[in-house]
Amino acid sequence: MTKNKIYILVIVGVILIIFGCVYREKLRLTNNDFRVGIVSQNGIVIKSISKDRNMINTLQVGSEVPVWIPRGMGWYNAGKIAKLLGQENKPELLSEVLFYNFGFVPDVVLTNQNANLFFNWQVCQKWGWLNYLGFWITSGQMMVKEEEYNQNIDDLTVYMGKVASRDFADNRLLREDLRISIFNASGLSGMASFIARNLQWSGLTVVGIDNYPDSIAKCKIVFGTKAASSYGFEMLKNRFPECENSQNDKLGEMEVELYFGDSFAQMLNYQSYIQIKN
Repeated sequence: MTKNKIYILVIVGVILIIFGCVYREKLRLTNNDFRVGIVSQNGIVIKSISKDRNMINTLQVGSEVPVWIPRGMGWYNAGKIAKLLGQENKPELLSEVLFYNFGFVPDVVLTNQNANLFFNWQVCQKWGWLNYLGFWITSGQMMVKEEEYNQNIDDLTVYMGKVASRDFADNRLLREDLRISIFNASGLSGMASFIARNLQWSGLTVVGIDNYPDSIAKCKIVFGTKAASSYGFEMLKNRFPECENSQNDKLGEMEVELYFGDSFAQMLNYQSYIQIKN
């Protein structure tokens, strides 16, 4: 072997080692569900790809179905949301729309109505290349369930109550023994139940809800000694970034308490959700 070839092999080897170190998370195979939200002029699509269940579950929500946008936006038809949030420069609200209407916590949100998961750089980046390649290879052997929804929002809530935990709950949350209690300090009726519903749909276990008489500045997350290392706790922190976090050794190791005050309800504009529902 010539010296030039040896040099080339050494350089390639060094590049591969550096690549593996920098992108090691992208090269890690997992059995975790991968969850995609697509919000476009055609409506909303939520899709769960589950190796555990060997299924690809998809729900297409029609463009005329009313969907709630939190943080002062209100109700809009599903087909108008992507354009509206693009004009308002608030793309971060797309994931909140998916959570507060469907209890769906996406790994990635796309806004291209013709999004193809087999040729999508965002999906590849987020999922990791080996998982993405594995999906390419095995997707033809997975069971596929596709449904469409085009009715009113009250029926959608009932419908999601039937299918969300069964078809779209995150297996990372279902595997954990995290137990959550939710306390409503906002003074608005139904706030704790509203939050609990979406957390349960996502795959978390809510063991209790109640009103809380004391004042809460905005919101807080109180957790037991082992809860902080769980995936569910990370999800809660990401979903409610405004909340203060504190550990309480008196709680069970895997227990979490969520407290939501009036300013949190005002920030979400929860009152606008109540008005159309009533």
